[in-house]
Amino acid sequence: MLLRLGFSFNVSVAAQTLAISTFVPQRYRDQVRGLLGNYDGDPKNDFIAPDGTMLSPNATERHIFQYASRCELKVKYILERQFQ
Repeated sequence: MLLRLGFSFNVSVAAQTLAISTFVPQRYRDQVRGLLGNYDGDPKNDFIAPDGTMLSPNATERHIFQYASRCELKVKYILERQFQ
């Protein structure tokens, strides 16, 4: 199934690091949440887990990995429910 929502992602590898660039249409401003932020213009509150906890700006790699894992589970759950 192909969804046309206007989002785009670019993933590249540079210096043994993944770089991710995203584009989200203006109509989704203040309506998205998750792994790539919430698109409200305030970078300090971008990383909020599905349970509402905020990732610290001083988070370790372990905390970042745990945060990303929780977001992945939420996205998978939402997609599964949406397309049943």
